[in-house]
Amino acid sequence: MALFEQLLQRANCLDEKVLFAKETTQYVKQKLQAMKNSVGVSYLTGFDSNEKIVIRQSMLLYTIELLDKPPGPQRDKELRQC
Repeated sequence: MALFEQLLQRANCLDEKVLFAKETTQYVKQKLQAMKNSVGVSYLTGFDSNEKIVIRQSMLLYTIELLDKPPGPQRDKELRQC
């Protein structure tokens, strides 16, 4: 999510789509944090289509960054997780 947020910070803050993406990113982060804090407790949450797009784009940016790193076991493990 951090890479996606960095991209949004550099984007035009007056663009409605950028503002919407920033807002959606905050909702995703809140939901992910709630899931993280509910360890040991069954916590179900849903993501709407816009939130799924933000998650997917964040994963794609992270994958691209991983591919730029030298090969190794840790990189390979993280690529499989994406």
